[in-house]
Amino acid sequence: MKYNAILFTDISDYFLPMRVHGAYNIAAHLREHGYTVKIIDHQAWLWENHGKELVNLVESMIGAETIFIGFSSTFSRYFGEPFYMKPRNIKPGLKKKDCFPYMLELISRVYLMHPHVKLLLGGQGLQTVTFYEQFKDELDCWIRGLGEDSILTFVRNVEQGIENPPIISDAASPIFDFHNQRNVFDIEDNILQHEVLPLAISRGCSFRCKFCTYPLIGRNSSEEYIRSEESIYSELMYNYENFSTSSYMITDDTFNETTYKVERVLRAVERTGVDMNFWAYTRIELLHKFPEQIELLGQMGMKASFFGLESLYEPSAKAIGKGLGRDKTLDTLQHVKDSWGDTSSLHGSFIIGLPYETRETADEWTKMLIEGETALDTISCNFLGMTSDYIIKSGHTTKTFFSEFDLNKEKYGYKETPDGKWENKHWTWEEADLYAKDVLKSFAERRPYFTWIKSAQSSMACMNLKVTNPELTWEDIHKPINNDDEANEFESMINNSRDIILDMYKEKVL
Repeated sequence: MKYNAILFTDISDYFLPMRVHGAYNIAAHLREHGYTVKIIDHQAWLWENHGKELVNLVESMIGAETIFIGFSSTFSRYFGEPFYMKPRNIKPGLKKKDCFPYMLELISRVYLMHPHVKLLLGGQGLQTVTFYEQFKDELDCWIRGLGEDSILTFVRNVEQGIENPPIISDAASPIFDFHNQRNVFDIEDNILQHEVLPLAISRGCSFRCKFCTYPLIGRNSSEEYIRSEESIYSELMYNYENFSTSSYMITDDTFNETTYKVERVLRAVERTGVDMNFWAYTRIELLHKFPEQIELLGQMGMKASFFGLESLYEPSAKAIGKGLGRDKTLDTLQHVKDSWGDTSSLHGSFIIGLPYETRETADEWTKMLIEGETALDTISCNFLGMTSDYIIKSGHTTKTFFSEFDLNKEKYGYKETPDGKWENKHWTWEEADLYAKDVLKSFAERRPYFTWIKSAQSSMACMNLKVTNPELTWEDIHKPINNDDEANEFESMINNSRDIILDMYKEKVL
């Protein structure tokens, strides 16, 4: 079959294959408007192991009606060695010669032999910039930000013979009817039975954390940004009936921003009659202010949560817009753990280098984390990232939105250094980075058995073990690992399932 659009996507080098939302959302939107779209997922593994077959497959899909081939890059690896779940650690300075040879062959063939087929790039991050810089001559357009409106504008311009700009940026996609969004995934997308899928309930965030670089922050909680109950129910039901999917990673910036939103999702879940498992970004202040949310989330099937706590030093937390206080934060976390059960996964994210934070204040609360004095199962800890003034002014960035800290460094006590980094009276960029790494190392040393399995998104990724072992439950997969034998057995199950899942996908696609 020939297609109007072919999209490559991936969340490369994850310990179990996963799906990400962006390319599928674009595909669904194009399909709704009458275009045919083929998605090729797990592209890094396919290029490395079945590259020639993949080139031949894509060639067979190109026809006179083909408008573009797109490369989704936020989580995908197209260059260099595997980055093992750390796409932000991709090394700068990579060249065309470092990309997958068969992918390079495909791009060359399309550019030379199918000049009517446009080449598009989507995404953000260092890997996106690398792709853009190395294939600038071949690429027709880089679409940045939310892409629904932009992609329709692009394809319609092509159809009408109107030239598109080399970069299209849109932080909001205001024409797209998100409230009534239709199902994102399609049978043609080769979703495997029992796969974990991403799920978007809302767009943007009603808060304005000063370090945040996401678009649509500080927006109101109006219906245009939140899907209807019918839209949510329809997607959950479709995915269950066609893929037996009952586990989801909710991609909202703040899932529990209002209680009525949580109640809406709960009603949709209850209508399906299916026991669901969910992971989400959750704001601790709202669980404290509206404690009824904790029980509602548990009833919904919330098993894992990512809490952006940032600091347990109150002046620093208040400086970025998070002022619940240490005692209330820890008490609320314990309430959540008690309510959701021992196999729930609570992850806390922290930042070193915030205003007012000193090494002494950080030592105090990071010691609590390391010694297990909180209800958190896992943590992440990073230095404060800021975009340099040079990059902001030059526009040499994938961002469509900059944080308050990015734009007003000196107001918050930061000085930009000649190499584009920052320092304040307590930290340099490098010191904060080293301190954060030491915290993570110390935390992991106290928990030798697969701490990372329950961290952040990994806890839900483990549910893809159901693809090869459908009888497994959340409780089976997340029971404690207490010794080397149990750890080796679990690691073996992960590795075997990964290989089987990728082979199953290959058989469906190729």
